[in-house]
Amino acid sequence: MYAGSPVIAVNSGGPKETILDGKTGFLVENDDVAFMEAMKKLVCNVSLAVDMGKNGHEYVREKF
Repeated sequence: MYAGSPVIAVNSGGPKETILDGKTGFLVENDDVAFMEAMKKLVCNVSLAVDMGKNGHEYVREKF
């Protein structure tokens, strides 16, 4: 997130504590369709990807 990229991760364990679902990236179920759908959202909506990237960068700077 510090690099300014949105994150797509499995909704389990550590990612649940660090990623803000829908704000800094997406937390998805552990299957290929869920990952594909999250990637498609970012590819089809560049402004969403940019905003999530910025949010993630700021979140890391503030919290870590």
